[in-house]
Amino acid sequence: MSKRLGQRIIEGLEEAVLHDQGKITLRETHLELPSDPPTISKIEITKVRVEIFHMSQPIFAKLLGVSTACIRAWEQGQNEPSGSVRRLIQLILKDPKGMLATISGDKSKRLKVG
Repeated sequence: MSKRLGQRIIEGLEEAVLHDQGKITLRETHLELPSDPPTISKIEITKVRVEIFHMSQPIFAKLLGVSTACIRAWEQGQNEPSGSVRRLIQLILKDPKGMLATISGDKSKRLKVG
C-alpha cells in the first residue's frame, strides 16, 4: 500500500513540474464560498427551540450535539453559539422536518416537529 501511495506522490509531483513548465494544464475547480453563518440572538434561540421545534433544552441540546448548559447560557445571553452551531441552525431552519429526519437517522428515535 505504501508503494502505491509513494508512486502517487511521485506522479503528482511530476505533474506539478510539468504544469509549472506550462506543458500540461491541470483541472481547476472554482467554488464560491458562502458568507459567514448568521448571528442568532438569545431570543431567536429560544424561539427556534420553543416555537418551531417544541423542545425542552435537554432535547434541543441533544439535537445540536451540545450540553444543556450551553443552551441555557445561549438563551440567557451569557454565551453565543459557535459558527458551526449557527450554520447548523441555519440549515435546520431551511427545512426543519427534513433536517431533523436526516440528523436523527434512526426511525425509532424520530422527533416530531410541530
